[in-house]
Amino acid sequence: MLTSFGFPCALIVVELLLITLRPSTAAWSFKGIGWRFAASCAAMCIVPLVATARFPVIIETAAGFASLALCLAFVGGREFSARAHTLLRERAASSVRSAMINLIVEESSDGVVVADGCGRIELCNQRAGMLLSTTRSALLGRSTTTYLPRFDDMPQALGGDCSQRQCDLTFEIDGNPLLLEVNARRLGMKVITKAAWQDTKIDVYTLRDVTAKRKAEEAERRANEERLMAERAKSNFVANMSHELRTPLNAIIGFSEMMAAQTLGPMGTPAYVEYAGVVAKSGHHLLSVVNNVLELSRMDSDEETPEVEEFDFNACVNVCVSLLRATRDYKGQTITVHPTIGSPTVRTVSRLTKHVLINLLSNAVKFSDKDGSVSVTSWNEGAVFGFEIADDGAGIDPAVMPHLTTLFYRSNQSFTRKHDGLGVGLYLVKRALERMGGSVEFNSASGKGTRVRVLLPGAVPKIDAAAA
Repeated sequence: MLTSFGFPCALIVVELLLITLRPSTAAWSFKGIGWRFAASCAAMCIVPLVATARFPVIIETAAGFASLALCLAFVGGREFSARAHTLLRERAASSVRSAMINLIVEESSDGVVVADGCGRIELCNQRAGMLLSTTRSALLGRSTTTYLPRFDDMPQALGGDCSQRQCDLTFEIDGNPLLLEVNARRLGMKVITKAAWQDTKIDVYTLRDVTAKRKAEEAERRANEERLMAERAKSNFVANMSHELRTPLNAIIGFSEMMAAQTLGPMGTPAYVEYAGVVAKSGHHLLSVVNNVLELSRMDSDEETPEVEEFDFNACVNVCVSLLRATRDYKGQTITVHPTIGSPTVRTVSRLTKHVLINLLSNAVKFSDKDGSVSVTSWNEGAVFGFEIADDGAGIDPAVMPHLTTLFYRSNQSFTRKHDGLGVGLYLVKRALERMGGSVEFNSASGKGTRVRVLLPGAVPKIDAAAA
């Protein structure tokens, strides 16, 4: 005789199913609830049959199958609700993005025209209609060739690939010329047809009014050309005038020095000898000014790379010192040239190096007393050649240091200043070193003399640099 446990057995079966399925946390997937549901169904079918065959009992499974169905419906309903909310959020976000894109296109300061693969305008904004002297409704559905060039006929954009084209178009609106910059880009996309998904292409044209921009560019180009012509004319004028001044100056200096030295015999009045010396010194000063102006003009107009050569730095310094001793700035100071620490051979621009040395040595003796001293020290470290010119003169005020290499700058602007000059020498030193790739550094204080250090990277020949 078979025995049925009734409600208690059904309650136990339902509890076991709930523990196994865990519908409150189960996910709608095979790993989440699928395998548990299949295992529970199999157990609900097999366990009662085995129990009835082995024992005289009947296990009620109706409540268990009902519980299985309810659990599956619960998990499925929750999954459906979640997916529905996700879909709604995605559609809402897509609608917002579409509205933003439409707003950006409509409010854009550039005209936008989109054509399909057949060249028919499918989309455009109001700005495009204004730039093309028509309306948006008139553009839609028309062929692009009515208003714009075909994509394949446009030249490829500079720096772009074959999918980017660019050209300029000129229109007239109320008698005024309008210049449009047209940028086109070909894009690929997939569209669905009755059969299947198909690849198609669209052409996106961007129209921009560049009339004012091109006028400004043209005006700037003309202004630059005029400026260059004016600078070239100024440089030529200064160079020609400098050459015209140097010729008579050389004669004045030469004859006045002969008169001061009484080369051809004594002069009748001794005062004339003194006056001739003053004329010679003034001529040297004026010649120095002319030479600086001529060098400034040459640096402004010379765009060619200066010629680099190898030469002996010590010999170059000695030549500069000899020239300096013949100038009116030299007052008998002691000038010491120390031998170069390492190889004295330098590979750089000889003319510019000599110009830098003469200007720095001239400043050193100009601002030193007649019993002062000036020294020149040089060295090389690896590929860098350096030299330093030191004096024990008046030194430089710290407030003046940042302006030393400024063109036409002088620390004392009054007409009663002690030392003459245009404020060009140190500017020329800076320009010359820039052309040679070098640098200059000033170290000084009022009443403590001045040290000027010059570094020329790469000026040491490779063999000497390797040996160092």
